[in-house]
Amino acid sequence: MERKEGKFLDFVEPIIGLGDASVLEVGSGDGNSSVTIARRCRELVGVEPDEGRRILAQERGIINARFVSGSADKLDFEDSCFDVVMFTLSLHHVPLYRMVHAINEAVRVVKREGFIVFVEPRTEGPFFEAEIRFAACDGDERAAKRAAQLAIIGHRRLIVIREFRDEVCFRFDSTEDFIGTMHPRANIEELDLFLTRHERMLRAERWIGICCVEKER
Repeated sequence: MERKEGKFLDFVEPIIGLGDASVLEVGSGDGNSSVTIARRCRELVGVEPDEGRRILAQERGIINARFVSGSADKLDFEDSCFDVVMFTLSLHHVPLYRMVHAINEAVRVVKREGFIVFVEPRTEGPFFEAEIRFAACDGDERAAKRAAQLAIIGHRRLIVIREFRDEVCFRFDSTEDFIGTMHPRANIEELDLFLTRHERMLRAERWIGICCVEKER
């Protein structure tokens, strides 16, 4: 599988400025996004609950980054210590009843004039269609994605100042490549036709929200 990254940092950086920023990435995974974020900021700290993925991120050897174990809804950092907090495709993975707690924690650790950035998958496009039709990758996450959007938009301290749409493209060499990387669990007999129709290129749409924090009265 070949992955063509989107341009979310090209949207974000002109608005919030990352050059001298300390950034907390919530849900840093194996460090795939961390590499590009770290190139643009002064310091990056990634928080990841999965220890195996955290180790993979650490092994990338990103000079200005470190990766710690932790969960989004209980961040082990002092108040007001980061210029920017980023949720990179992670808020919808937080249990529904803890999403607001996770945002509260981001609000707590970001500096007074800082920003919170959310990158969340949209429920459109052929990659999303493949997840649903073939029970592939993370499967049907529509309820979690809707809950994440509502948690962001409805949070009493967040002000969404800019929104963007981005796109990541996944090209698969073959049907076998898709099966090996996406692990489909349903309707496998339809997979070859589906991939042929899309020329084995599946687009995954993203929503980007840049937020500032309303000051407490």
